[in-house]
Amino acid sequence: MSIGQAATQTIIHSLLLGMVALVLPARAQSQASVPIHYYGNLPTIDVVINGQGPFRFILDTGATGIVFDVGLPSRLDLEATGTILIGDPNNPEGIEADVFTVAELAIGEVRLRDQEVSALELLRYLGNAPDSPVGIIGVPSLRDYLVTLDLPANRLELARGKLPPQDGRKILDIEIDEHMLCMLPVRIGDHTYHVHLDTGSPMPLALNVEMANELPLAAEPVSAGMAELVSSRHELFEAPLAAEVKLGQFIWQDLTVRLMPHPSDGVIGMPILGDFAITIDYSNNRLKLERGKITPIPQGGQTPVRQVVRQGDSTQRKRYGVRFDPRSSDTMVVLGVDVDSPAARAGLRRDDVITTINGNPLQDLTQGERAAAFRASPIEVGILRDGKQIEITMSLN
Repeated sequence: MSIGQAATQTIIHSLLLGMVALVLPARAQSQASVPIHYYGNLPTIDVVINGQGPFRFILDTGATGIVFDVGLPSRLDLEATGTILIGDPNNPEGIEADVFTVAELAIGEVRLRDQEVSALELLRYLGNAPDSPVGIIGVPSLRDYLVTLDLPANRLELARGKLPPQDGRKILDIEIDEHMLCMLPVRIGDHTYHVHLDTGSPMPLALNVEMANELPLAAEPVSAGMAELVSSRHELFEAPLAAEVKLGQFIWQDLTVRLMPHPSDGVIGMPILGDFAITIDYSNNRLKLERGKITPIPQGGQTPVRQVVRQGDSTQRKRYGVRFDPRSSDTMVVLGVDVDSPAARAGLRRDDVITTINGNPLQDLTQGERAAAFRASPIEVGILRDGKQIEITMSLN
């Protein structure tokens, strides 16, 4: 299948995709249960470093190690002990970064000791907002534990134990690659692809562009702009799938797949993963998926909070189907709108610039408040389109 013409728009689709960094074995001390917050659509947790903090870190299953923003070591009085070459999957040694040794990194009651971390200009990608994360915790750094990311319930659980044998439905045998990244068996039509589990990706499903000719696509791929990773930049394409996508017992239909260069078959990201509690058993190469439902509960006119109710397997969390540039602080640029999504039906378009949410100027809202608003229904957004201000109301119902 041929590839469409290139677009000029630049997008940041996964600045954390498969970041390769130095990892030392995590020295397990106890167990923990801590809240998950959100920066845009990226899950984050609070981390205490050498007794200081807490500091907000992105929790990324697609990153290998622990990464600081370059400004954090000086706040912690850390001195560089060396350098390391790190990057993204397409250019894994594209950046030379300083290395630091952290005596203790605490997540709740869990203590990781004598950790070597690298430092990058993360705020260059994330935006220098007051609530911007200052680091990344690669979930493989926690591999001594049974790790559960309960994304609907906003909890990270670290515990002892192991998963039962695979049942092909909710509990799956998975591959773990040389960088300790989980690779899930995703079936599309008659073929099975092994894709990275990546909570740092804002794309539902992205596959290697070299597989375009074998994929059951419903239309020709078209350009979706430029994708900028940590140490590489490339064109991104997208096309609707003509076949269902299956992972264990879970099935998705009418998905739009993104196509990009990637050393593996691809990645599965937050628009799909956000519906699940994900448990990873690194010792036995197993993964468990359990779907939950999120119900917005307004409280006193404040930003809605989320109440989680476990449901049967037919339950699927509704989404508006809109993607944004995660670096934006004063505006939110719409990078794409899914076909026949609530956002599309309400009239939202690619390149619209969102300036207000429920009457509040965007610059007055934190990333967490913005994300909470987009998980509630309805939502009223003010947009700038072709120099004109427009109000649009979207609903998940």
